[in-house]
Amino acid sequence: MKIAQVASEVYPFSKTGGLADVVGTLPSRLSELGADVSVFSPAYGSVLSRRKGSLNSLYKSWAEVGDNVYEFDIMTVKEGGVDYYFFYNEFFFDRDGIYGNAQGDFSDNMLRYFAFCKAVLNFVLSNKSHYDIIHCHDWQTSFIPLLIKDKQIRSPKIFFSIHNLAFQGVSGEKILTELGIDRSYFHMECLEYFGRVNFLKSAIVLSDIVGTVSPSYAREILSKEFGFGLDGILRKYSDKIVGILNGIDYTLWDPETDRFIYKQYSIEDLDGKEDNKRYFASEFGFEAEKPLFVIVSRLTHQKGMDLVIKALKRGAFSGASLFVLGDGDESFCRELKKFSDNSDDVFFLRGFRESLSRRVYASGDFYLMPSIFEPCGISQMISMRYGTLPIARATGGLKDTVVDISRKDGYGLVFEEANITKFIDKIEEAKRIFEKKERLSDFRIRAMKNDFSWKKSAKEYLDVYSDMLRG
Repeated sequence: MKIAQVASEVYPFSKTGGLADVVGTLPSRLSELGADVSVFSPAYGSVLSRRKGSLNSLYKSWAEVGDNVYEFDIMTVKEGGVDYYFFYNEFFFDRDGIYGNAQGDFSDNMLRYFAFCKAVLNFVLSNKSHYDIIHCHDWQTSFIPLLIKDKQIRSPKIFFSIHNLAFQGVSGEKILTELGIDRSYFHMECLEYFGRVNFLKSAIVLSDIVGTVSPSYAREILSKEFGFGLDGILRKYSDKIVGILNGIDYTLWDPETDRFIYKQYSIEDLDGKEDNKRYFASEFGFEAEKPLFVIVSRLTHQKGMDLVIKALKRGAFSGASLFVLGDGDESFCRELKKFSDNSDDVFFLRGFRESLSRRVYASGDFYLMPSIFEPCGISQMISMRYGTLPIARATGGLKDTVVDISRKDGYGLVFEEANITKFIDKIEEAKRIFEKKERLSDFRIRAMKNDFSWKKSAKEYLDVYSDMLRG
């Protein structure tokens, strides 16, 4: 089976979030199961600067967009049994940032990714190697199902993954003219969306299978609360929606081998985790004897930062320490900095450094993830891998991965409703657990024994691909 994975970012070449982690690991796991997998992604500046010496410029492709023709150089590299194809166009991708910069999103993102998708499709369909499946990820690749339908040819089957339904690729009607898209597609059963153009909607309609990144999220997006205006069309096509849980790379996230943490440790030797906390407390000026709550996240409403700020204002972390690493909405950053400046037990570091994030996961006692919605989430999986117990709201992938300690074999703290009282109740429960060291150690071991590796999920994807081809 020959599979093309098309995505706007792929770890370790380019990354802004979890999408890159998925596309950075799933293809190699599919390859291990016998599939022939290629990944197609833009050649951003980060790709060229990090891997230019290992990239080979062997091919070219093009994209006709309106009255313009854009040429792309295609640079290739093979790693982990996967062929990577990076599409470079100086006008589109020779700039700082992936989707935007400090001033906001790039105004031509719709044009950039439409041209990229068209160039990918021209290459894939003209290539002598026939692809059985094209797996598209998020709205930046949502043009591909439409472009294939427009060609009216026998083509590969299309699997379209929704990583976060909040981002849909919506624009004004004039985009159809700018991109040269036939207006016959502008109707309520395809592109039309309350008088505007919605490319994610068309991908839902035109793809053979629509996937989400957890089983619970596949059910949630059928509701008004989580459907972001597309619940109606999703319910109509619910028979082709599947939910497959994301995983994490257990060779990449492993406290036994992680060279970035203070001291390596394992389930059999949890003393190393306590050593990590002591070193961390010493580095940042905490008291190691207190429970340490940690966050590594985008600081947004979706991630539940409203609840974290409210908890701080209500003194929920009294007798404990809180460490936050991340960036996001200015209002949340401002509030966190204010608490950090005025407390010895709250520390906020704006930005992201992977080496530090690993020390945070290894040192924390409890990981806060009070998300309003969460398609899958990988932070809770990473935290559990490092023996840091998640405090999570029961939504999306969090519901599928975190089991409350009140249940048999539970290892996390889960609250149902996104309100401050329920959240603080779990923080207080965590403090009580911290005082009972044997119980805390038992929960840590349970959490670390979980297997959220990609092996099972990759097999599920392969089974769905096979069903698509048989159908």
